[in-house]
Amino acid sequence: MSAGILSLSGGNQQKVLFALALSSDAQLILMDDPTRGLDVGTKRDIYRLVHDEAAKGRTFIWYTTENEELSHCDRTYVFRSSAVTRVLHADECTEEALLAASFEEQAA
Repeated sequence: MSAGILSLSGGNQQKVLFALALSSDAQLILMDDPTRGLDVGTKRDIYRLVHDEAAKGRTFIWYTTENEELSHCDRTYVFRSSAVTRVLHADECTEEALLAASFEEQAA
């Protein structure tokens, strides 16, 4: 218990940081690839916790490199050259729409 977070594996470090964020009273939580490299069961637990906390009124801004995680988002913002090129709502966020939006020139 006295060992620092850096003594943990990368996956366990992620879990600790996620738990710290959830245990705070912050209404806005920023997440940077929070499930990258985690096992499927842990990912499922994190998705459930995010959904539960969002239902209570918390907002999550989630950067992800894993396209399948976009199904957990209400809105997806696609960036290109430091600007939003497209906002995809949950019902229109498919892999095809995401790829098309990634190469659009102007914000929609």
